[in-house]
Amino acid sequence: MKLHLAMRLIQRHRGDMAIRWAQGETADDAPDKFDQRQVALLSEFAQRHGIEDHDKAVEFTAHLRQVAKRFDHTLVENNKTIIKLLRDPNAERQQYLALIQHFTDFRDNIDQERAAFNTSIIDKLGGSAGEVDRMTRDIISSFSYTKGLTHYINQDNYPAEAREVAKEHLADTLDKTCQQFKLALREVNSLPTTQRKTYSEALKATLETFTEQYGKELSESQHRALQGGLESYQYQVNKAHSPSRGFSP
Repeated sequence: MKLHLAMRLIQRHRGDMAIRWAQGETADDAPDKFDQRQVALLSEFAQRHGIEDHDKAVEFTAHLRQVAKRFDHTLVENNKTIIKLLRDPNAERQQYLALIQHFTDFRDNIDQERAAFNTSIIDKLGGSAGEVDRMTRDIISSFSYTKGLTHYINQDNYPAEAREVAKEHLADTLDKTCQQFKLALREVNSLPTTQRKTYSEALKATLETFTEQYGKELSESQHRALQGGLESYQYQVNKAHSPSRGFSP
């Protein structure tokens, strides 16, 4: 059993152990293989315990036996979740999916609410303006959306696994919103004059509120995205108002 666990651990990246996502393989196709989340968990476990992947300079069987010796009573007792994962990836995956279903249901609900709100403000912004309009409405609705996610994360009685997925989704949402600010501010000056003022004011007002609320939580790259959008917007404004350089008669 120790040799079996050791082999699965040190070969967790191999195609016969891990789901080959690049080739289109899924967990349904290969339920007994490790998925990406599980490989990451095993990698963290191996690193934490100083268990190296197979070194080609060392004969495989010798390396395998070295790793197998690490699976003593203490390691097994203190890492039962990892042992269960190594033995039965599908059972661990189904248990995990059951735990995060609580958040999946919550996310589906707030996604529907957000979509309905986005539709309701089309006319308030003056009608559809293509991608700028879509991104602006997403930006405006991001405040209540992230507030809902934060509230979910702070519920101690919810499954820890579900709350962890909620944290990841919140981080992804903030990152996406920063990128939408960058692109929308870059493109807003290309709108017809009748729409440009409305969308520009909406974007600048929401950006101010967004940076006040989330500025301390954003990464350096996210701050750069916001700054890049602002600089692009201001450049277009200055360019539109700069005097003509044509020759005077």
